[in-house]
Amino acid sequence: MEHGELDAERSRGLVSRAACCHSAGMKTWIVADAEHLGGRPRVRDTRVSVAQLLECLAAGMSVAEIVDAYPSLTVESVRGVLAELAKSQEPNAA
Repeated sequence: MEHGELDAERSRGLVSRAACCHSAGMKTWIVADAEHLGGRPRVRDTRVSVAQLLECLAAGMSVAEIVDAYPSLTVESVRGVLAELAKSQEPNAA
């Protein structure tokens, strides 16, 4: 799917902004689509919601413990999600 097509799909709510960024060559860990988890943001290639990941961290779990509890996650994916969340909070975040 081309970048313009992703923008059109995004405007209809079918693809997340993260997926559009991924097509432009950026590695994206947070995705959302209507077919998975009711459209809630999730970790790419998993069924683990971003909210669940944050709840685990808030409960005091380490990244290693989260990866052990959710085998579909990797240390790289957890850190990638956290980095994307941090980047999205910057004043000039796209």
